[in-house]
Amino acid sequence: MSRARMAACAAALLTACASDAPVRGDGFDDGAGRAKVEILGDNFCRLDGERMPFDAMVLRLRIRVRALAPADRLRFVVAVAPARDVDEGARVGVQRDLDRIVQQLNVMDVVQVEYL
Repeated sequence: MSRARMAACAAALLTACASDAPVRGDGFDDGAGRAKVEILGDNFCRLDGERMPFDAMVLRLRIRVRALAPADRLRFVVAVAPARDVDEGARVGVQRDLDRIVQQLNVMDVVQVEYL
C-alpha cells in the first residue's frame, strides 16, 4: 500500500471518529444521563437535590437504569458524595450508606461511578 493511500485511509478513519460532542476532562461519558446522590448518613439521601429515604433513592435509580438500553447503561454516570455537614455521630451511617450504594450500583450494572 502506498504512503498516499495509507494517509488517505488514516484521514478517513480520523474523520469518521470525529464528533461534535464536547470532550469532558474527567473521563466520564454521561451521554445517557447523570444522577447525583448525596449521602446524609441518617438513612436519607438526596437524589438530584431531592431529599428521600435511602431505599426510595435506590428504587428511583433502578427504574431510571432499567429504562436504558444495555449500551446506554455504560454511558450513565452516578456521582456519589457524602454530605459536607455531617456530624461525628452520623459518619458511621454515611460510610454504611456509601457501601450500600456502591453495592446497589454494581447490581444495576452501573459502571461509571464518580466519587465527589
